[in-house]
Amino acid sequence: MKKVFLLFLLLPSIAMSETNSILGYFEDRSYWLTMPHGFYQDGKTAQKIGAIFLLLPQGYNFNSSPAVIYSAVFSDKNVEEAINSDVKKFLSQSPSLTVNDAKSVTSHDGKTILIKEFINPASRQQPYESVAYIQEGNSVVTVVVSAFLKANYEYILPEYMKMVSSYESADVKVKHNKSSKKDAASGASS
Repeated sequence: MKKVFLLFLLLPSIAMSETNSILGYFEDRSYWLTMPHGFYQDGKTAQKIGAIFLLLPQGYNFNSSPAVIYSAVFSDKNVEEAINSDVKKFLSQSPSLTVNDAKSVTSHDGKTILIKEFINPASRQQPYESVAYIQEGNSVVTVVVSAFLKANYEYILPEYMKMVSSYESADVKVKHNKSSKKDAASGASS
């Protein structure tokens, strides 16, 4: 009887310890990250903003979210070039922007990840932001956390750092079967 009772006590904690992962992919590479607890993926908005994925806290949409996490890729660049491109672009948009030195973390699969912080409380768009830069072949994967309020940014930052540290990549090509309505109607497949 004690063993059965103990099992019932452990089941909720086992179920609660499950992690949700998100898959990102481009060209011939893919990567996994552990999503922060309480976030969901908004694929439609990710597609609209040109992101690989977009994560939002449960109960919020893109326009009302206290913080967002998304991923994008720089093609044909190295990490230094991607960072320089972002710094130049962000400073041209807002000369009062503070760019903090890069922090370095190691991913789950041993990659070095550089994280830059971009802070501009006067900005109406993403005044608090960190960008993680990860070299993948000839491309750089970025994982971005952004918030409108400093308190929200500071609250999500530890979860974001755990997420970035969970990064794992693979040389896996993801294929899309894109068929037109005409092909579907005629029964053809691609």
